[in-house]
Amino acid sequence: IASSDVVWEFRERKTNNLIGTTDNLGYYYKLQLSFGLFLPVSKDNFTVLGIKAKTGYIQMIKGGPELISPSQTFFAGGSNSVRGWRARGLIPSENILYIGAPGLNEELKIRGGTFLIEGSLEYRRKFEKEYGFAFFMDYGNTWKGYKKVRWDQVAVAIGTGIRYYSPIAPFRLDFGFKFYDPADKKFIFEKSVFKTMQFHFGIGEAF
Repeated sequence: IASSDVVWEFRERKTNNLIGTTDNLGYYYKLQLSFGLFLPVSKDNFTVLGIKAKTGYIQMIKGGPELISPSQTFFAGGSNSVRGWRARGLIPSENILYIGAPGLNEELKIRGGTFLIEGSLEYRRKFEKEYGFAFFMDYGNTWKGYKKVRWDQVAVAIGTGIRYYSPIAPFRLDFGFKFYDPADKKFIFEKSVFKTMQFHFGIGEAF
């Protein structure tokens, strides 16, 4: 993939200080692998155990990683990811704001990681033909390269949700809790439970 051939500014997210500019053209490849497994655990097939594992990697061929468009980097968090965090809520701590197109929404200027680890374990149970519930555990985060990976920076979420299986698609409401937050390296037992909660509405299953 080629980066955009325009002049970009790089600013530190917290201070908005200008770090530098570039008009270089970069080339890179992006790999993403996902694995999903679903195991029936009851004779009536109303109970399923779902397992997901996902990883992603971006490797530069020419130029530095600052030439990768933010939309091409990896983010974790959200209704189909680590559900204790909002969408795109898990990014490398040394984050840089990527400024080049003034019309872009502020969130679209935020750079994610070049390496992703993510996974889920979910217990799903229907108690009626159209209704069900789920318990889940999600984990993951993003880093600026695989050499930056630290296991104490892997976010872990637990939670539960309700399901409505309509003729069109499943509708779900999930309540995720930050079981382990790498931002302060604290577990849920050390905080107010409700301050760790994030809820998500989604169409279709999380994976």
